[in-house]
This record gives sequence, C-alpha cells and structure tokens, in this order.
Amino acid sequence: MTRTKRCEKRGAPRFNWAALFCTAWLGLAMAVPAHASELGNIFNGDAEAESRKASAQALEGLEAVFAGLRQRELQNHGGGKEAFDKAVADFKEAAAQMKDVRAQIKADHKINWTLMAQNDLRIIKRTLKRLGGKNLPETESELYDVFIAATDQLAATIGKQEHKQNTSILPLIAGELTGYIHLGAAVTNISRKLNAIPVSHIDIRSPDTHGALIETHLPA
Repeated sequence: MTRTKRCEKRGAPRFNWAALFCTAWLGLAMAVPAHASELGNIFNGDAEAESRKASAQALEGLEAVFAGLRQRELQNHGGGKEAFDKAVADFKEAAAQMKDVRAQIKADHKINWTLMAQNDLRIIKRTLKRLGGKNLPETESELYDVFIAATDQLAATIGKQEHKQNTSILPLIAGELTGYIHLGAAVTNISRKLNAIPVSHIDIRSPDTHGALIETHLPA
C-alpha cells in the first residue's frame, strides 16, 4: 500500500485531524533535508554547523529529563537521579557550546519584528518574561542570547527539582520544558527568515484548550 493510500485510509472525512496529519507527514517524507533543523538553530554562515551541535546537546538533555521521569514513573531505585544529573550536565554543556556559537555570528542581522510570525513573537515575549528580560532582542545574536539564557535556566530548574523523591516533578517543570521547546522552534524560524532560508508553511491549529498555533516548516 502506498503512503498516499495509507494516509487516505487514515484520514477519513470525519477525522480532519488525521487527514491533516497525513498531509504534513507526506510533506516531511518528501522534503529535501538541505536545511532540516529542529531546535534553536542559527543559519548565519559558519555558526550554523556549530549551532546544530549545541542544539543536539540540548536535545540530549531533554532526552535525559524524560528518561528520569520514566524511572520515577516506574518507581525505580534512585528516582531517576542519575538521568537528571545527566540532563543538568547536558544543558550546561549545550549552553557553553552556544556561547561559542554566538561568537561566530559575523553578519549580525537586525530583526524587524513586524515581519516575523506573531506566534514566534509571542513565544519570545513569554520567554523574556520568565527570564526577567524587558526588551525584545534587536539582532540575531541577541535572539540567541535569549536561547542561551533559557538553556542555563533549564539546567538550574532541573537541578533544583531532581532530589524531590516524594513530590511529583513534572508539574513543576512542564511549563518550562514546553516553553523551551517552543522557544527553540521560534529561534530556528526567525533565523531562517533573517538568513533568507526558503520555507513553506503548514499552519496547524492545536486541538488543546489554548488553541495554540503550531507552525510546521518544510524546506521549499
């Protein structure tokens, strides 16, 4: 059975979300991954390759967080402490690598926020509020500074919570975790625009109670 037929079968008329998912999945499957990116990438010259490594390190940290949560869910000995320790170390290392990346940003593009996606702007504003910042970043390097600060803060947050054996950790970190992932996606989106990386957009309205806008970006 072909991918298209499978998606047609899954996406019956009464299940619009399934059909929309299949459309996005097919687009991702057929897209050329020349500029595929995931979390907090900077597409500014030589900084791109190193930003990918730093982002991969941050993703390792996220993976370790969920590994720790899984161990706590199963009530394993140690309560996931080893995994959380790894997560803290991964985020700290990622932040250190990101600071090196920032120094490699040569053509520091100015950000015209009126040209950026409103959802990305909202994410940056929410992050600044959480970090205690006041002013929107004016350049690409300042935008990356926000991501670096959020990475450092996430390391500190996980470090504070990991020793709580009789308290549920997820409710205490869920907001920051999801906010960090949203921020990483927004930084990538904005850097794409600043460096004229062509993208196509599939805007998907989230079915959650907040109706948040999720933007899926596919290489053109």
